[in-house]
Amino acid sequence: MIIKDKKEPVIICPRCGREYLPAEIFIPKAFFGHPEDIERTPAGKIDVYEGSPMCLTEEYKCDGCDLSFEVTADIKFKVKEKVKEEFNSVYASSIPQKIALFEDINDVN
Repeated sequence: MIIKDKKEPVIICPRCGREYLPAEIFIPKAFFGHPEDIERTPAGKIDVYEGSPMCLTEEYKCDGCDLSFEVTADIKFKVKEKVKEEFNSVYASSIPQKIALFEDINDVN
């Protein structure tokens, strides 16, 4: 069982406030589309493709109050370069100036 994270997006019925997870309303294959035969320009930009585009709008009837409502997804993709970790350089950690070991001389077994 997964407890919902407060940052996790939910879809809320505008009438009764019932919450839905996106996967309850959107069909993943239709949501992301199904592009085929993608042709790109020499610069790598998408020129044309066949298949179906992303479907970011869905209609749903609330399970709580029977209200039909429309949901439109507004998604953004964040892209960042993956930093390659280098293990060829030397790493150093500072050592404390004084190391002490405390023993209780009265604690004899």
